[in-house]
Amino acid sequence: MIANLQPHPDYKESEQAWLGRVPKHWPVLPNRALFAEVKDREHPDEEMLSVTITKGIIRQKALLMVVDVQVDPLPYDNSGERPALVEQQNSA
Repeated sequence: MIANLQPHPDYKESEQAWLGRVPKHWPVLPNRALFAEVKDREHPDEEMLSVTITKGIIRQKALLMVVDVQVDPLPYDNSGERPALVEQQNSA
């Protein structure tokens, strides 16, 4: 199948070590220039997934558990207790 492929006349460095040289007329773009984020949340019976730079595609539930442990984006009041509304959201 690949025996019939013709090589391109000119190549350039992609500046990506894993990719190497590419045909000169090919644009080399980051993924963020090629893909758009889609927020589609109307599927309650399906498990949500997330795409991460370090782990690839993972279950969103696992990502949220890690984020909740590592980063607490909600401030504590002076007593050191989290507000009641936050406790309700985390326990749901």
